Amino acid sequence: DMILVAKKDGEIVDLNPAGRNILGYQDADISLNGRRFQEFFANQAHWNQILHTIEAQGFISNFEADLKHRDGMTIRSLISGSLDKGPLDEEDTIHFLVKDIGQKMLMEKQMAQAEKLASIGQLSAGIAHEINNPLGIILGYTQLLLRNKGNEEERQDDLRTIVKHARNCKSIVEDLLNFAREPGPKKSF
Repeated sequence: DMILVAKKDGEIVDLNPAGRNILGYQDADISLNGRRFQEFFANQAHWNQILHTIEAQGFISNFEADLKHRDGMTIRSLISGSLDKGPLDEEDTIHFLVKDIGQKMLMEKQMAQAEKLASIGQLSAGIAHEINNPLGIILGYTQLLLRNKGNEEERQDDLRTIVKHARNCKSIVEDLLNFAREPGPKKSF
């Protein structure tokens, strides 16, 4: 986690090595002291919001903001900070704790994707069961028709049963395809 100490105007007084890494400044010869913390915010309004909250309450907890990495990438961060009233002859400082939550958010997305895949697996099992039942009936009646040389009325009843269950399978598959299809664009005037 980044630990950063800044003056109230944002000027960096001290920054730990982890903070330097998060921002992409591993080189010890590049000093960030004297630069302003707000320079590293992707959205300056976030810095203003943080500063306003700290001035009003004396602290801020778990504020999400994007910081700029040295190479231009953004780092999704969780920022907490508190005002430290210095001695009378010294300026007040703000102590920040910044967590890189980009990895956490990526893991949450992957977990959501895994949950979706599990749901699709359960849906597939249910659909397979729903289609398998009428197919079994169709197969059984077809085998009866092939073996029996019964009267024509019995055959007609068996054929109607086959048609009924084949239509059920067709309906289930059509519903599934309609569910899977993305709705097309709609024109509006």
